[in-house]
Amino acid sequence: MTDTPITRPAPIDGQIPAGAMDMDEFLRRQAEAPFELYAGAIIPKMPQIFLHGLMSKRLYDLLHHFEMLGIGLVFNEMTFVMTDNPRSVRGSRIPDVMFVLQATVDAFLNSLPDAREKPAIFVPEFVIEVMSPTDTLTQLLDKAAAYLTDGVQLVWIVDPHAKQVHVVRHDQPTPHTASNGEITGAPVLPTFTVTLESLFA
Repeated sequence: MTDTPITRPAPIDGQIPAGAMDMDEFLRRQAEAPFELYAGAIIPKMPQIFLHGLMSKRLYDLLHHFEMLGIGLVFNEMTFVMTDNPRSVRGSRIPDVMFVLQATVDAFLNSLPDAREKPAIFVPEFVIEVMSPTDTLTQLLDKAAAYLTDGVQLVWIVDPHAKQVHVVRHDQPTPHTASNGEITGAPVLPTFTVTLESLFA
């Protein structure tokens, strides 16, 4: 998949977005195998091991309460894309879990008449990455920084083996590591709290 060159979208106002992928090609390749598009590079999404999937499900279930309250929507391994025009994708991410505020969802659905037939063209406010055995903390902290650049407000990096959560916020970009006590979803979901003991039980 990575050996196939990216098809650049047609020029708009004389400009071809650097590192962008044609929207149709993006959708075709995603149907073959999920991947993230970052700085023009295709990064395949690897299959989960059971512990990784179990932790993702637990976090999804915790956030589903806020979906039921109408605050927003929670997704598991949902692709979101960034684009400067409807014909191209300049970046895409597939967080393990993400929460999108309802106002963001509504703005997307109202932005295009066929929005429900498009990929999710928005940036979630809160994303969670669960560390896999092949991940390093440095890699995921770099990814967290990229999420903040995208516009994400809160990133959790969950390490189920070390039983730690590394929290990165747009207003406090220096990572905070929690290995006991309680963490919150502030500033996105300030009433969302979970103890590390219950999370890793």
